Amino acid sequence: MKFFKLLNLMLAAAIILLSLAACSNNAPSLDLSQNDPFGNFPETTSAEPSSADSSDDTDTESSESETTTDSDATSADITVGETEDTYETTVDTIETTEDTSSEETTEPEETFPAEIDGLTFIYTLIPDTQSCSISTVIGAGAELEIPSTIDGYTVAALASGSLSFAKDITALTLPSTINAIGADVFSPCTSLQEVRISDMNAWLNIRFASQSSSPMYRAKQILLNGQPITEITIPEGLTAISDYALYNFRSLSDVRLPSSIEQIGINAFSNSGTRNVYIPTLADWFEIEFGNTAANPLSSARNLYVGDKKVNVVVVPDEITEIKPFAFCGFGSIHSIEIHGGVKSIGSSAFLDCPSLSLVIIRDVASWCEMSFENENANPLTVAKTLCFDDGTNTYPLTAVEVPATVTKISPYAFCGATNITAVAFATGSQLTTIGTGAFKGCTNLATIYIPETVTVIESLAFSNCPNISYFTINGINYLGSFTNPQHALISVAESNTGLTTLVIPSTTKVIYQAALSYCVTLENVVIPDSVEYIGNSAFYNCSALKTVTLGSGITEIGSSAFSNCSSLLSLTIPEGVTTVGRSALSGCSALTSLTLPSTLTYIDQYAFRDCKKLASVTIPAAVDYIGSCAFSGCKVLESVTFENPGNWYAGDTKISSNDLGSAAVAAYYLTEDHLLKIWTKK
Repeated sequence: MKFFKLLNLMLAAAIILLSLAACSNNAPSLDLSQNDPFGNFPETTSAEPSSADSSDDTDTESSESETTTDSDATSADITVGETEDTYETTVDTIETTEDTSSEETTEPEETFPAEIDGLTFIYTLIPDTQSCSISTVIGAGAELEIPSTIDGYTVAALASGSLSFAKDITALTLPSTINAIGADVFSPCTSLQEVRISDMNAWLNIRFASQSSSPMYRAKQILLNGQPITEITIPEGLTAISDYALYNFRSLSDVRLPSSIEQIGINAFSNSGTRNVYIPTLADWFEIEFGNTAANPLSSARNLYVGDKKVNVVVVPDEITEIKPFAFCGFGSIHSIEIHGGVKSIGSSAFLDCPSLSLVIIRDVASWCEMSFENENANPLTVAKTLCFDDGTNTYPLTAVEVPATVTKISPYAFCGATNITAVAFATGSQLTTIGTGAFKGCTNLATIYIPETVTVIESLAFSNCPNISYFTINGINYLGSFTNPQHALISVAESNTGLTTLVIPSTTKVIYQAALSYCVTLENVVIPDSVEYIGNSAFYNCSALKTVTLGSGITEIGSSAFSNCSSLLSLTIPEGVTTVGRSALSGCSALTSLTLPSTLTYIDQYAFRDCKKLASVTIPAAVDYIGSCAFSGCKVLESVTFENPGNWYAGDTKISSNDLGSAAVAAYYLTEDHLLKIWTKK
């Protein structure tokens, strides 16, 4: 009997499908094999935001009207109950992976139709559970209620495309059993106005595959047991809030988080109405990992409370050693932050969009110099601009910074944006060797800095947008250094020094800064002494008249684009000791006919010798174990490449035989044609 009942239901569903197809040429085709709730939905006109940082995730179709409620409705204050795992279905359980490159064909999962209250639900069973996933709903009117069970199976998921035939619904009721909704399920539902739920805890556990997997992508309001949601108290014990969980919750005002919360997913609070966020202790806040800027409720709320006390001044608790990405992103009420010496790192965009932040207070200069900033926006100074020091008794602006002798490297972006700094000095006996990328970028009032003798590396953008620095200008060249060695770091050509043709760099110079001589189009000859240990990126970029370069023995790396577009350079001998030729280091050296690489070389980056159009031969030293993609692209006459060690080379995943690389002609063909786009490695 069950067999005949099932057969009749399947026949009825088939008849309905045929009727619908006949009635509308615009109706989407129904592929019952597309039942994966996290699969791909047919392309729509709705643009999905990427998961990259963005605080503006507003949907243009769903959003700007005010939430309306019945005049006699009262606001619902929600305390979320304990987490129920009864119907939890993980992504891996529901997801069906389709490998189109496989020779074997995967049979589509078996689908079943069911008639409930005049609607047809096509569903599939979720393996190893007593649950099912709805793949299609047919016959829906203005209001649609998803059942909690079908044929005795718990409804746990809505698959991608499941509401393709329900695009005209205006109200949706979801059961608490749903824990996964596939990609773009609600993209077609442009008329959806209202979502009704009965269990907020169940909602927070739903795995939304994309922003348009949430019905709030289209709906104007969400009701819990008939009332708009204005406050949510997350229970102690809950550790995560899913991606998109509170997306577009316009009526939501207050959110209370427990100390147990550890993770908030991508866009969880995007476009929500949240105004106030409550946390038991400030230390609890530092433990939360946010998926992106809109995962942080402060991106909407702007106000943070510890208990019931509003936070304007943040003092990082002593037990905290890192500030996580996006931690205070959008925190409109923060005025200052005090960071102790035990904090070792600050994550990406931790202080992005904090317009009221005006002071950063530190207690230890050495630890601040060595702080790891994930990117420029990780440093609160890029917003606050003013760096202060707390000596235990007083707090005062740190206009003059003395870097302790124990500091060996000033980290990238360490003082980036600190406009109140006017001078930087280094303690006697300084061990500093490196000034990192962007370390003093945007220090617009920095006038005096004396570089200690121990410094051998000054990375890119270290002094970008520092217009008031005083240089030692000697023979038309600007240097940074000290009174004992004013020519320590070659920074640039003085504006008055036009027509420079020959440059013999002093033997006391150790660093050539990024782009120091770029676009010096009259320069023809350069002699770099053994004292120079670092040549910055683009140091001689587009020196189009440069014909000869003598490199000293002190360098270990030819930086990215260091000699790029030196179109008159005829020959170059890279000295022993150099281990790396950087990205595009000699690209565009179109007159280069002779190139000698050292035996110490191990790494050739991508595009390193691109468009060296007259280079006919080159020898790859035995120590080289990496050649980047397109390293020799555009080398039109390169016909001979000699590998001193031709064994164990791979171009991508393709092993190149030592016999082939033993032929200079074949090796040249592989590097310039057949395997040009691949990364070459030795294994």
